[in-house]
Amino acid sequence: VIPPKQYKYATSLSLGRVGVTQGSSELTMNVVQVGAKYNKTFGDNYVASVNLAVANFLGINHSESNEAVNSFGNPELGLTIAKRISNFSLALGYDMLNYFTIGDTNEDIVIDPSIIHRISFKPFYAFNDKIGVFASAGIINSFSAENIQGYDASLGLNYAYNQRISIAPVIYSSQLTTDASDKTDSSSAAVLSLSYKF
Repeated sequence: VIPPKQYKYATSLSLGRVGVTQGSSELTMNVVQVGAKYNKTFGDNYVASVNLAVANFLGINHSESNEAVNSFGNPELGLTIAKRISNFSLALGYDMLNYFTIGDTNEDIVIDPSIIHRISFKPFYAFNDKIGVFASAGIINSFSAENIQGYDASLGLNYAYNQRISIAPVIYSSQLTTDASDKTDSSSAAVLSLSYKF
């Protein structure tokens, strides 16, 4: 049996819809993320990865406002180390991401992304050389004056064509609190990710 070729580099494009709710208030937006990834295999089936991305949030609409805004060029970072065992792999990851909070709706509405940091476990199982399922569960903290903290989870399906092209629909959910409000922000997203390895 000849193992599949391991590609070091990948580019990705992710398109999705995000919603954040807090009581009767809601924040909705579209997201377009472009990324580049580097993979390094070492040791006994270990893989380390670095992912750099730029996230653009379009048509951000607050239910308490009549205007929609956009937010372009928001940097994001992902670092993972994974262990492969046959068709299964388990990764430990760190991510620096952008998150929008609803805040206190009794004050002026400010729509700006906040940087959050996430540590997560990411299992992946390949049914064959084309189809796999993956998930993640993580804890989040902003380590800032906003004191954003909570947890999130995601579930996705990966379809690979010719080992180079992958299509992955993903659903995401999070529960976060912040010092800006005594209520919890509940976030959900549906994302379609396309990637090309080389």
